[in-house]
Amino acid sequence: GPFLRPVDEVRDNAPGYYARIRQPMDLATMRTKLEGGRYNAAADFKADFDLMISNCYEYNTAGPASLTDLAERFVKDFDWEWEQMARWRSKERSRLLKLQQPPPAPSAIAQSSVSSGSNVSMKEAELLFCQHILQEFIRPKHKRYVPFFKEPVDAARVPSYHTIIKKPIDLATITTKLENQQYDSAATFKADFDLMFNNSDHFNA
Repeated sequence: GPFLRPVDEVRDNAPGYYARIRQPMDLATMRTKLEGGRYNAAADFKADFDLMISNCYEYNTAGPASLTDLAERFVKDFDWEWEQMARWRSKERSRLLKLQQPPPAPSAIAQSSVSSGSNVSMKEAELLFCQHILQEFIRPKHKRYVPFFKEPVDAARVPSYHTIIKKPIDLATITTKLENQQYDSAATFKADFDLMFNNSDHFNA
């Protein structure tokens, strides 16, 4: 669909796209940049998103209204999520700053206690954000593809799956691991998400 991958002028019926759009952008490219650590700040990520939408409007000025309508809905959803993330980050930043404030004339023991509390709180903050991602992922607007990842693959229905996929993972398993505090950080949580999507790509190649 639109935005998911780089525009192909033939496949997407977009003649002259690269002659008009000098800085193309798409979600697959953004994901690659994100995973490769090529964004220095969240604002850089948002700038690429804005560029992608701007390109859509520029190329489809006289094109089908359905594409610009889709872009408008996409922007609305993105802006809402961005605002929620900004609020969450602001709230967590304030909470962590309070936890990190040393008491007046701290003793060595008190200072150690504050430092330990700070480390635990940072992990807690990361995992809270992971919970938010899971909750967002199962919202009704994602119902077209969530069922494919919701539960472990049934070997009786797909007998070849576990022969091809050596490390299966799914949303139910990820949720259980998160609830049981089996993730040390947001990075290990993301690794399972990436594994889940990679398994899907590999099995369905």
